[in-house]
Amino acid sequence: MSESDEDDAISLIDKNNLDIGIYIMKSKGQSLLKAKTSQLVNSIQALNELVEKIKDLELDFNIKISAFITQEVSSIQDKRKAYANESLLHGNRALKDENKSLLQKIANLSFIVSDLNTKLKESKNEKQSL
Repeated sequence: MSESDEDDAISLIDKNNLDIGIYIMKSKGQSLLKAKTSQLVNSIQALNELVEKIKDLELDFNIKISAFITQEVSSIQDKRKAYANESLLHGNRALKDENKSLLQKIANLSFIVSDLNTKLKESKNEKQSL
């Protein structure tokens, strides 16, 4: 075999090896692409599951907040009613006390008027007797 034939044979082997190398690289690239695609699909599924869990948590949170607000509003309304009732009762007691005081004053004034009427009669009688 001549040197030129050897060079051609080596070139042919190198070309075949290069083709085989390219084929192996393409095969590895496709395997790597499939693996990455699978990882990406798994990641998307995990993200979708996470989104659903967040939505469920948000719904649960909204329900609990709504219940809490309803309870607080009810509590405030109950306190307002209790305060209004207590205020009315206090006002009623004050009016009753004032009523008693006024009735006592009326009774005292009646006694005074009666006493003055008696004194007036006595004075008239005394005047007539003079």
